[in-house]
Amino acid sequence: MTAVNELRAGVVGTGFIGGVHVEALRRLGVAVAGVVGSTPARGAQAAARWGLPSHDSYESLLADAAVDVVHITTPNDRHFEQAKAALLAGKHVVCEKPLAMTSEETGELVEKSSYQAYGNPDSDYRPARWSGFRFLSIRVVQG
Repeated sequence: MTAVNELRAGVVGTGFIGGVHVEALRRLGVAVAGVVGSTPARGAQAAARWGLPSHDSYESLLADAAVDVVHITTPNDRHFEQAKAALLAGKHVVCEKPLAMTSEETGELVEKSSYQAYGNPDSDYRPARWSGFRFLSIRVVQG
């Protein structure tokens, strides 16, 4: 079982909520291995502001072995494809609400996730708030 402070995160999205995730991760003791923005320039600018490495593309972030969990903080219509790609790349996913735009898309993500392998039928979907991060950190530690 991996302790939350042993995970390394990649943050997708460099707007206000991306910064909130970076700060929350730091407060939890989670290393942020990199960020990616909507353009390489935006990603580099936010990475410099936050003192973090940047990636030129989402694919580059997913290919980074230093990233265990992907935090998706992009516009809503991008969540499904980005979460799906992260799951297929073997990454854990923390996604801002909504997880997807339709119940069919959400169902597909649930099927692709490994939560079923853990025998956990309840949904742990929570809005990303400080208390939500605490909840997630406890869930990670508990397995």
